[in-house]
Amino acid sequence: MLPNKTYRTILILLIGLIFSGCGSSLKTLERKKQQLTKAQESIEKIESRISKIESKTQTKKSKKPKKKNIKKGTREDQIQSYIKKYSNFAVSEMKKYKIPASIKLAQGILETEYGNSRLATQGNNHFGIKCHKGWKGTSMRVTDDAPNECFRTYRTAFESFRDHSLFLTSRSRYDGLFDLKINDYYGWAHGLKKAGYATNPLYAEGLIGLIEEFELYRFDRGGKLAKQSQSNRNRLIHRVQRGDTLYSISKRYNVKVSDLIKKNKIIGSKIHPGQQIIIK
Repeated sequence: MLPNKTYRTILILLIGLIFSGCGSSLKTLERKKQQLTKAQESIEKIESRISKIESKTQTKKSKKPKKKNIKKGTREDQIQSYIKKYSNFAVSEMKKYKIPASIKLAQGILETEYGNSRLATQGNNHFGIKCHKGWKGTSMRVTDDAPNECFRTYRTAFESFRDHSLFLTSRSRYDGLFDLKINDYYGWAHGLKKAGYATNPLYAEGLIGLIEEFELYRFDRGGKLAKQSQSNRNRLIHRVQRGDTLYSISKRYNVKVSDLIKKNKIIGSKIHPGQQIIIK
Protein backbone atom coordinates (compact mmCIF):
# COMPACT_ATOMS: atom_id res chain seq x y z
CA MET A 1 0.00 0.00 0.00
CA LEU A 2 1.10 3.55 -0.70
CA PRO A 3 1.76 5.84 2.21
CA ASN A 4 -1.10 8.12 3.10
CA LYS A 5 0.90 11.21 2.16
CA THR A 6 1.76 9.81 -1.23
CA TYR A 7 -1.83 8.72 -1.74
CA ARG A 8 -3.13 12.15 -0.88
CA THR A 9 -0.69 13.73 -3.29
CA ILE A 10 -1.74 11.45 -6.15
CA LEU A 11 -5.40 12.06 -5.33
CA ILE A 12 -4.90 15.84 -5.40
CA LEU A 13 -3.14 15.58 -8.76
CA LEU A 14 -5.95 13.45 -10.21
CA ILE A 15 -8.63 15.87 -8.98
CA GLY A 16 -6.67 18.76 -10.45
CA LEU A 17 -6.42 17.02 -13.82
CA ILE A 18 -10.16 16.26 -13.76
CA PHE A 19 -11.10 19.85 -12.98
CA SER A 20 -8.59 21.08 -15.52
CA GLY A 21 -10.27 18.88 -18.18
CA CYS A 22 -13.74 19.99 -17.12
CA GLY A 23 -12.69 23.59 -17.29
CA SER A 24 -11.44 23.08 -20.82
CA SER A 25 -14.72 21.36 -21.80
CA LEU A 26 -16.79 24.11 -20.20
CA LYS A 27 -14.88 26.77 -22.09
CA THR A 28 -15.40 24.86 -25.36
CA LEU A 29 -19.10 24.50 -24.67
CA GLU A 30 -19.39 28.15 -23.74
CA ARG A 31 -17.64 29.15 -26.94
CA LYS A 32 -19.92 26.95 -29.03
CA LYS A 33 -22.93 28.35 -27.22
CA GLN A 34 -21.84 31.88 -28.11
CA GLN A 35 -21.34 30.83 -31.73
CA LEU A 36 -24.82 29.29 -31.85
CA THR A 37 -26.31 32.42 -30.29
CA LYS A 38 -24.67 34.60 -32.94
CA ALA A 39 -25.83 32.23 -35.67
CA GLN A 40 -29.40 32.33 -34.30
CA GLU A 41 -29.31 36.12 -34.24
CA SER A 42 -28.12 36.17 -37.87
CA ILE A 43 -30.92 33.79 -38.89
CA GLU A 44 -33.49 35.98 -37.13
CA LYS A 45 -32.18 39.06 -38.92
CA ILE A 46 -32.37 37.29 -42.30
CA GLU A 47 -35.90 36.04 -41.57
CA SER A 48 -36.92 39.56 -40.55
CA ARG A 49 -35.60 40.97 -43.84
CA ILE A 50 -37.40 38.26 -45.85
CA SER A 51 -40.64 39.02 -43.98
CA LYS A 52 -40.35 42.74 -44.79
CA ILE A 53 -39.66 42.04 -48.47
CA GLU A 54 -42.66 39.67 -48.68
CA SER A 55 -44.84 42.24 -46.95
CA LYS A 56 -43.87 44.95 -49.45
CA THR A 57 -44.44 42.59 -52.38
CA GLN A 58 -47.89 41.64 -51.08
CA THR A 59 -48.78 45.33 -50.61
CA LYS A 60 -47.82 46.10 -54.21
CA LYS A 61 -49.89 43.18 -55.47
CA SER A 62 -52.90 44.27 -53.44
CA LYS A 63 -52.68 47.77 -54.89
CA LYS A 64 -53.00 46.45 -58.45
CA PRO A 65 -56.60 46.88 -59.65
CA LYS A 66 -58.57 43.69 -60.02
CA LYS A 67 -59.50 42.72 -63.55
CA LYS A 68 -63.15 43.32 -64.29
CA ASN A 69 -65.35 41.36 -66.62
CA ILE A 70 -65.58 44.00 -69.29
CA LYS A 71 -67.64 43.25 -72.35
CA LYS A 72 -65.52 43.10 -75.46
CA GLY A 73 -65.59 46.22 -77.61
CA THR A 74 -67.33 49.55 -77.24
CA ARG A 75 -71.09 50.02 -77.36
CA GLU A 76 -70.80 50.92 -81.06
CA ASP A 77 -68.66 47.84 -81.78
CA GLN A 78 -71.18 45.56 -80.10
CA ILE A 79 -74.15 47.09 -81.91
CA GLN A 80 -72.39 46.90 -85.27
CA SER A 81 -71.59 43.26 -84.55
CA TYR A 82 -75.26 42.59 -83.72
CA ILE A 83 -76.38 44.26 -86.95
CA LYS A 84 -73.92 42.26 -89.02
CA LYS A 85 -74.96 39.01 -87.37
CA TYR A 86 -78.76 39.39 -87.51
CA SER A 87 -79.58 41.80 -90.35
CA ASN A 88 -80.21 38.89 -92.74
CA PHE A 89 -82.88 37.53 -90.39
CA ALA A 90 -84.53 40.95 -90.13
CA VAL A 91 -84.61 41.45 -93.90
CA SER A 92 -85.91 37.94 -94.52
CA GLU A 93 -88.74 38.44 -92.01
CA MET A 94 -89.54 41.86 -93.49
CA LYS A 95 -90.07 40.35 -96.92
CA LYS A 96 -92.32 37.63 -95.53
CA TYR A 97 -94.29 39.47 -92.82
CA LYS A 98 -93.99 43.17 -93.82
CA ILE A 99 -92.35 44.24 -90.56
CA PRO A 100 -89.63 46.88 -91.18
CA ALA A 101 -86.17 45.35 -90.80
CA SER A 102 -85.04 48.56 -89.10
CA ILE A 103 -87.67 48.12 -86.38
CA LYS A 104 -86.84 44.45 -85.89
CA LEU A 105 -83.12 45.15 -85.55
CA ALA A 106 -83.67 48.12 -83.25
CA GLN A 107 -85.95 46.08 -81.00
CA GLY A 108 -83.43 43.25 -80.89
CA ILE A 109 -80.59 45.62 -80.00
CA LEU A 110 -82.64 47.39 -77.33
CA GLU A 111 -84.22 44.29 -75.79
CA THR A 112 -80.97 42.29 -75.60
CA GLU A 113 -78.55 45.07 -74.61
CA TYR A 114 -76.68 44.54 -77.90
CA GLY A 115 -77.00 40.75 -77.60
CA ASN A 116 -75.64 40.52 -74.05
CA SER A 117 -78.77 40.01 -71.96
CA ARG A 118 -79.38 36.79 -70.08
CA LEU A 119 -82.55 36.18 -72.11
CA ALA A 120 -80.54 36.35 -75.33
CA THR A 121 -77.46 34.42 -74.27
CA GLN A 122 -79.27 31.66 -72.36
CA GLY A 123 -82.68 31.58 -74.00
CA ASN A 124 -82.16 32.99 -77.53
CA ASN A 125 -84.98 35.41 -76.76
CA HIS A 126 -84.17 38.62 -78.66
CA PHE A 127 -87.44 40.50 -78.26
CA GLY A 128 -88.34 40.09 -74.59
CA ILE A 129 -91.51 38.16 -75.40
CA LYS A 130 -93.12 36.72 -72.28
CA CYS A 131 -94.85 33.35 -72.14
CA HIS A 132 -98.42 34.68 -72.29
CA LYS A 133 -101.43 32.40 -72.28
CA GLY A 134 -101.19 29.41 -74.62
CA TRP A 135 -97.38 29.25 -74.88
CA LYS A 136 -96.40 25.57 -74.98
CA GLY A 137 -92.68 25.94 -75.66
CA THR A 138 -89.74 26.10 -73.27
CA SER A 139 -89.31 29.03 -70.90
CA MET A 140 -87.14 30.60 -68.23
CA ARG A 141 -87.75 32.85 -65.24
CA VAL A 142 -86.32 36.38 -65.27
CA THR A 143 -87.12 39.40 -63.13
CA ASP A 144 -88.48 42.21 -65.33
CA ASP A 145 -91.51 44.33 -64.42
CA ALA A 146 -92.15 41.79 -61.65
CA PRO A 147 -89.98 39.11 -59.96
CA ASN A 148 -89.47 35.77 -61.75
CA GLU A 149 -91.60 36.43 -64.81
CA CYS A 150 -92.00 33.72 -67.44
CA PHE A 151 -90.21 34.37 -70.76
CA ARG A 152 -90.15 32.25 -73.89
CA THR A 153 -86.94 30.51 -74.90
CA TYR A 154 -85.87 29.16 -78.29
CA ARG A 155 -83.37 26.71 -79.75
CA THR A 156 -81.92 29.34 -82.08
CA ALA A 157 -81.95 33.11 -82.57
CA PHE A 158 -83.79 32.66 -85.87
CA GLU A 159 -86.70 31.00 -84.04
CA SER A 160 -86.91 34.12 -81.88
CA PHE A 161 -87.00 36.38 -84.95
CA ARG A 162 -89.74 34.24 -86.49
CA ASP A 163 -91.79 34.12 -83.28
CA HIS A 164 -91.57 37.91 -83.05
CA SER A 165 -93.08 38.15 -86.54
CA LEU A 166 -95.87 35.74 -85.61
CA PHE A 167 -96.44 37.57 -82.33
CA LEU A 168 -97.05 40.90 -84.09
CA THR A 169 -99.11 39.51 -86.97
CA SER A 170 -101.37 37.34 -84.80
CA ARG A 171 -102.49 39.97 -82.27
CA SER A 172 -105.19 42.45 -83.28
CA ARG A 173 -103.75 45.28 -81.21
CA TYR A 174 -100.89 45.52 -83.71
CA ASP A 175 -103.11 45.46 -86.82
CA GLY A 176 -102.85 49.20 -87.35
CA LEU A 177 -99.08 48.98 -87.75
CA PHE A 178 -99.43 47.04 -90.98
CA ASP A 179 -101.34 49.95 -92.57
CA LEU A 180 -98.14 52.00 -92.32
CA LYS A 181 -95.53 52.16 -95.06
CA ILE A 182 -92.63 49.76 -94.71
CA ASN A 183 -90.18 52.67 -94.37
CA ASP A 184 -92.21 54.53 -91.72
CA TYR A 185 -90.08 53.44 -88.79
CA TYR A 186 -91.17 56.54 -86.86
CA GLY A 187 -94.82 55.46 -87.03
CA TRP A 188 -93.94 51.84 -86.24
CA ALA A 189 -91.91 52.79 -83.17
CA HIS A 190 -94.69 54.92 -81.68
CA GLY A 191 -97.30 52.38 -82.74
CA LEU A 192 -95.53 49.58 -80.86
CA LYS A 193 -95.38 51.70 -77.73
CA LYS A 194 -99.02 52.75 -78.04
CA ALA A 195 -100.11 49.13 -78.51
CA GLY A 196 -98.39 48.21 -75.26
CA TYR A 197 -95.39 46.26 -76.53
CA ALA A 198 -93.18 47.70 -73.75
CA THR A 199 -93.76 49.57 -70.48
CA ASN A 200 -90.75 51.87 -70.91
CA PRO A 201 -92.23 55.37 -71.57
CA LEU A 202 -89.28 56.18 -73.85
CA TYR A 203 -89.43 52.92 -75.81
CA ALA A 204 -90.33 54.60 -79.12
CA GLU A 205 -87.60 57.21 -78.73
CA GLY A 206 -85.09 54.45 -77.96
CA LEU A 207 -85.96 52.59 -81.16
CA ILE A 208 -85.88 55.72 -83.30
CA GLY A 209 -82.57 56.79 -81.79
CA LEU A 210 -80.94 53.46 -82.67
CA ILE A 211 -82.41 53.42 -86.19
CA GLU A 212 -81.08 56.88 -86.95
CA GLU A 213 -77.74 56.55 -85.18
CA PHE A 214 -76.87 53.36 -87.07
CA GLU A 215 -78.90 54.10 -90.21
CA LEU A 216 -80.89 50.91 -89.83
CA TYR A 217 -83.49 52.34 -92.21
CA ARG A 218 -81.18 51.33 -95.07
CA PHE A 219 -82.27 47.72 -94.47
CA ASP A 220 -85.86 48.77 -95.27
CA ARG A 221 -84.72 49.66 -98.79
CA GLY A 222 -83.52 46.29 -100.00
CA GLY A 223 -81.75 44.77 -97.08
CA LYS A 224 -78.04 44.20 -96.75
CA LEU A 225 -77.42 45.36 -100.34
CA ALA A 226 -78.46 48.87 -99.36
CA LYS A 227 -75.14 49.79 -97.82
CA GLN A 228 -74.23 53.20 -96.46
CA SER A 229 -72.62 55.51 -98.94
CA GLN A 230 -69.09 56.65 -98.19
CA SER A 231 -70.26 60.25 -97.70
CA ASN A 232 -73.00 59.24 -95.23
CA ARG A 233 -71.07 56.58 -93.35
CA ASN A 234 -70.07 58.93 -90.55
CA ARG A 235 -73.21 61.06 -90.69
CA LEU A 236 -75.26 61.32 -87.50
CA ILE A 237 -78.86 62.54 -87.53
CA HIS A 238 -81.20 63.14 -84.61
CA ARG A 239 -84.96 63.10 -85.08
CA VAL A 240 -86.52 65.68 -82.77
CA GLN A 241 -88.76 64.24 -80.06
CA ARG A 242 -91.40 66.08 -78.05
CA GLY A 243 -89.63 68.15 -75.38
CA ASP A 244 -86.33 68.40 -77.28
CA THR A 245 -84.59 71.75 -77.54
CA LEU A 246 -81.45 72.74 -79.40
CA TYR A 247 -79.74 73.07 -76.04
CA SER A 248 -80.73 69.56 -74.88
CA ILE A 249 -79.67 68.08 -78.23
CA SER A 250 -76.32 69.90 -78.07
CA LYS A 251 -75.68 68.49 -74.58
CA ARG A 252 -76.67 64.97 -75.65
CA TYR A 253 -74.19 64.92 -78.53
CA ASN A 254 -71.62 67.28 -77.01
CA VAL A 255 -71.81 69.87 -79.78
CA LYS A 256 -72.37 73.63 -79.82
CA VAL A 257 -75.85 75.08 -80.35
CA SER A 258 -74.40 77.53 -82.86
CA ASP A 259 -72.98 74.61 -84.90
CA LEU A 260 -76.39 72.91 -84.99
CA ILE A 261 -78.06 76.13 -86.15
CA LYS A 262 -75.44 76.71 -88.85
CA LYS A 263 -75.33 73.10 -90.09
CA ASN A 264 -79.12 72.78 -90.28
CA LYS A 265 -79.81 76.37 -91.43
CA ILE A 266 -82.23 76.89 -88.55
CA ILE A 267 -83.84 80.31 -88.28
CA GLY A 268 -84.02 81.37 -84.65
CA SER A 269 -84.14 78.39 -82.29
CA LYS A 270 -87.47 76.76 -83.08
CA ILE A 271 -87.54 73.04 -83.87
CA HIS A 272 -90.50 70.64 -84.08
CA PRO A 273 -91.11 66.92 -83.38
CA GLY A 274 -90.14 64.75 -86.31
CA GLN A 275 -87.63 67.24 -87.65
CA GLN A 276 -84.26 65.72 -88.56
CA ILE A 277 -81.25 67.51 -87.10
CA ILE A 278 -77.84 66.81 -88.63
CA ILE A 279 -75.36 66.38 -85.80
CA LYS A 280 -72.29 65.64 -87.92
